[in-house]
Amino acid sequence: MAAGFLCSIRFQEKAIFIWVGSFNFVIYLTTNNLLFL
Repeated sequence: MAAGFLCSIRFQEKAIFIWVGSFNFVIYLTTNNLLFL
């Protein structure tokens, strides 16, 4: 039970990291597009 709980926490951390990274990538692309308009 404890091991599964730790695994789920690690999975959530990875998911949050990936989500934040993709969100920052989208912001980076949109800001570059706005600069080039």
